[in-house]
Amino acid sequence: MSTATKFSTAILDKAIPYVKEIYKNSIFETLPYHDLRHTEEVVEACYTISENERIDDDSMEILLLAAWFHDTGHKEKNQNHEELSADIASEFLKTENFDDVRIEEVKKAILATRMPQSPTTYIGNILCDADLYHLSTDQFNKRSDYLRKEWESMGNKLTNSEWCKQNIDFISKHEYFTDFGKNVLGPKKEKNLKKAEKKLKKLKKEEDTYLTKELDINLDELKALKKKLTKVQGKPERGIETMFRTTSKNHVEFSAMADSKANIIISVNSIIITIIIGVLLRKLDSNPHL
Repeated sequence: MSTATKFSTAILDKAIPYVKEIYKNSIFETLPYHDLRHTEEVVEACYTISENERIDDDSMEILLLAAWFHDTGHKEKNQNHEELSADIASEFLKTENFDDVRIEEVKKAILATRMPQSPTTYIGNILCDADLYHLSTDQFNKRSDYLRKEWESMGNKLTNSEWCKQNIDFISKHEYFTDFGKNVLGPKKEKNLKKAEKKLKKLKKEEDTYLTKELDINLDELKALKKKLTKVQGKPERGIETMFRTTSKNHVEFSAMADSKANIIISVNSIIITIIIGVLLRKLDSNPHL
């Protein structure tokens, strides 16, 4: 993706290769979502949004600097990486004698991308919308899968329905800040939301079918069980999802036990057959008339 050639200034020409060098850090190999590709997509989204918003060249320079640096902090930490990203940008820009006031504008835009997003400047509005631009595209599911893999690599295991519901909750609460985001991206995001809600219903149905089979109960009995879990836990879906994970795990363990037992039986039978054949061969040798 050749975004760097669309808008070029002396400082950007130095910043882009500097950022790309940071992304060669091995830690980014474990981050399938927050990688260089994501940063380039955010930069590309900044161009798209800016073409539909009024922004001057000075502001465009600030915006693109913030876009390139906004996730570099992941090289050392995932939680609150925005502060480190802002510091990395500031340190680089200071070595290039960039204006202090403009450095603060870059930092402010980067910090605005922290969840929940809270931009206080026009540049921040654009960067925040660009950072979550994918919520409105046909790449949403693909990017969501990358994010899930990244979460799981950090020990955050979720069932399919839990992950789907988390996405739905996030999209439902999210709002774009620019006019382009609200008028163009927003309606497309709503379409992805409806698809996710439809997918969740399907996943819930599949889980109910699985649970009724594993627990040897019918749907009415499962509904009654959910009501009981509601009284105990307050959130039936969490209880059912926990049960789903447990029964799934037990199923795998029982299958493994069955496989192990089958292997033992096969081994024992093989030994018995070998002994029988050996005895028969000896008898044949001693009794040629057989």
